[in-house]
Amino acid sequence: MWRRDSIVLGYEGVSFREMKDYELDGLPDEQLIAYVTKARRAGNLDAAHLGLSIFAHRRFDDLVRRALAKMPSQSDAEDVVAQTIRDVFRAAFDGQSVGEAVNFTNRILSRRIADWHEARKQTDVLPEDQDDEDHWGRDAATVDDETARVDLAAVVTQVYDGLESDYHRQVIDDYVFDGYSAQETAERVNTSFPDLDPPMSDQNVHKIASRFRRDLRNAL
Repeated sequence: MWRRDSIVLGYEGVSFREMKDYELDGLPDEQLIAYVTKARRAGNLDAAHLGLSIFAHRRFDDLVRRALAKMPSQSDAEDVVAQTIRDVFRAAFDGQSVGEAVNFTNRILSRRIADWHEARKQTDVLPEDQDDEDHWGRDAATVDDETARVDLAAVVTQVYDGLESDYHRQVIDDYVFDGYSAQETAERVNTSFPDLDPPMSDQNVHKIASRFRRDLRNAL
């Protein structure tokens, strides 16, 4: 790999110019992901990681809303999202579209949420100085409720990660989790995955969501 005037000829013969943070901030999503893809092909993983983390940070508020569906407080959700963005910076992303990048970020968020609940599960133990009656009182119910939330989050994550494709995950993200209509969801998926053949329809959205809910019920 050689460098001349910030132009790099990468491992796949890709001509690549590394951009500054402020330049990346000004790119629309499609161009930013194209930059990430080109950086990766040129062998500049630091540039690829930076571009992807900027992409994830743009979705901070959306990621917090998604986390709040499974977490008890705004501050906890923001902490998990911050960890997610740090993990995105280090992660190996091999997609080429905005939809793939969104779903890649959401999968990491789902894992960090599950980790958070698992950590809480390990620390939510009953005080040893309570008598037997106290052990079966309010605190015991609190631990049981927390355990139920942990189990539910883990099952949702397992079923979500088991979906067969990134565009199926976007259907679940948009239609099931974020409340878009079936038609809006189909349009968003087709925008994220322009090469989808045949294109997503609202009927497909209903079928994918129905299978997800069925698999979730079975897993529970």
